[in-house]
Amino acid sequence: MRRLYNEELEVLSDEFISYLILNGIDAEEWKKIKNEDVEKAELNILEFSNNYFNVMISGIEYVTFNVAESVHTIQFRSQDRSEFLFKQSENATVGFKETPFLKNRELDIFQLLENGYKPDKGEAYKKLALLYAQSQMK
Repeated sequence: MRRLYNEELEVLSDEFISYLILNGIDAEEWKKIKNEDVEKAELNILEFSNNYFNVMISGIEYVTFNVAESVHTIQFRSQDRSEFLFKQSENATVGFKETPFLKNRELDIFQLLENGYKPDKGEAYKKLALLYAQSQMK
């Protein structure tokens, strides 16, 4: 994963403070660490960042990317992922594939989010699944 940006840490300051407290670091100790042991401070921030992303990502089942005249939507299952790609052109097409994770579930989702995919509730996936099923009946 990656370290949270400072702006993200500011938004999550309450959660970060709770994380520090759970790890036995009070406000005075944190100030001391930040000033005297920058490496230890960065390690704490990185560990918090990884925990945050893992929790956030664990609840994601679908991601979608819309661009121009195409939609790419992915469902993440426990062992693999299934994908639909819709392209609007002279002849609209819907493609489908099932693939294993490229690395692991969490890292795959994280990388897609970093590349502009958005988590969703599966609406686009379900619509494309229906379109695909209909196209296979023809």
